[in-house]
Formats: sequence, C-alpha cells, structure tokens
Amino acid sequence: MIRTKSIISLFLLIATSCSVFQDIGPSKYSWGSFSAKINGKVWGESYSGGFQEIRGDTFQGGNAENQCPEESHSISFDWFNKQGFHRENLILRKIPLLSGKHQVIPNPSKCKMTDPIYAMFYTSTDDGDVLGDIYTILPTQDNFVQIDNYDNYTKEIKGKFQLTFVIKSIGGNHVLPDTLRLTEGRFHTKIK
Repeated sequence: MIRTKSIISLFLLIATSCSVFQDIGPSKYSWGSFSAKINGKVWGESYSGGFQEIRGDTFQGGNAENQCPEESHSISFDWFNKQGFHRENLILRKIPLLSGKHQVIPNPSKCKMTDPIYAMFYTSTDDGDVLGDIYTILPTQDNFVQIDNYDNYTKEIKGKFQLTFVIKSIGGNHVLPDTLRLTEGRFHTKIK
C-alpha cells in the first residue's frame, strides 16, 4: 500500500511540476498588438495556438555598421508558434514620430538619416534560432507606413502599413511564397 501511494505521489509530482510549454507567451518587452493580411490571408493564421509580439525601441546614434548616426526608432513584429518557437519577423526602422504617410524602402547597408523608413522581413526555422528566408522590400510597389497618432507622454504609437516583399535569400526551410504582400496592416505599441 505504501509503495502504491509513493508511486502515485511521484507521478502526481512529475505530472504537475514539469511542463516544457509552461509560461509560453509574449515576453515582458512586448506591448500592444498588430494585424495584417499576407497575400490575402490573415497574418499568423497558420500558427494556431501561437502568439505575436510587438515592441517599439529607440536606438541611440553611433558609427557601428548598419547603425544610424542619430537617434532613431523601430518597431518589430514577431510571430511564434504554439511551442513558443520564433517563426516570422517584420522590422520597420527609422519610424518617424510624426503623423502622416511615410514611404518605405529596402534596408540599405548604410543608414542615412535623410532616407525614409527601412523594412525587413525574416523567417526562422528549427526551434526559432536558425535564420530562414530573408525578404526585401519591392521598391516598385506602394510601400508605406501611416502614423495615425503618437502620444509623446505615453509613447503610444498607432498606425497602418502596406508592404510588398520579395525573396532575397532562401533559407533551409522555405515555406512562404517568394512574394509577400502585406495589406490592411494595423499596429498599436509603445516606443520605449
């Protein structure tokens, strides 16, 4: 009888205390939400049970490679599958904190403060730490970010976007089409 109770107790202890997927969800750095369609389908619908993260950041200027010489702002949009593995990342660099419609161009190797917004799109494979496909903006399309509102006090920023990307480099697990058209994009986050 004691042996049976010990086995049951041990089983219950293991079953309730060990979970590989415990605390899967957005990180503490994520704030806000985003939505869009990719090639006419809701972005992220293939990640049933997955989650998104969005964060806005401020970067100090500097002389490092690919760094802007003056302070700039970015927004990063990420999708994770239900296991918490990173799958897709859209980055908008040099976000102006001014209302209006702003042009978006491919990310260059050298940042120029006079350029409009830069955009990049990446996929991740395996357990989320292996770079997959790399996409670049298709400059012949109407690519834009529209800032609807920026609150200087709360640092909240709201807006819309429309972007078209084409494949630049194919990674080990090519799953998305070679052309990605993001339409009806909306976001709400904070620039920290």
